[in-house]
Amino acid sequence: MAKGYDKSSFPTYGQVTYPQKPEDIEYDPNLYHHLHLANKLFPAVETEVMLASSPATRVPVLGKLWAGIRQQAHSLVIFYVNRAVAHEVEVNRHLVSSLNLLTAENQRQQRAITVLEEELARLREQA
Repeated sequence: MAKGYDKSSFPTYGQVTYPQKPEDIEYDPNLYHHLHLANKLFPAVETEVMLASSPATRVPVLGKLWAGIRQQAHSLVIFYVNRAVAHEVEVNRHLVSSLNLLTAENQRQQRAITVLEEELARLREQA
């Protein structure tokens, strides 16, 4: 505990950065490939108003009215889609941060295992 505070009471709220591929220990290239893509892609979400043309909008009197109704209805849908997407991006941010933390912890543990294996081999040679 740092300064008398329990660390679990004060989690960090920023995104945990991508742990780079280790140079000193073996690693699974697939893990780092997918982890890199997850870090790169999770915030890249695009939703914009994009209506396909409709022959009904070319009708002289009602076409303009129909185009306006379509635009408003589409904007309403986009509003709710954006809310859902924002939630998913937030969930993905936490999942990717968790994967980054777990991978960094895995690296730390693998380094500790390597040191212990070397020490065990040295002790066996002495015995």
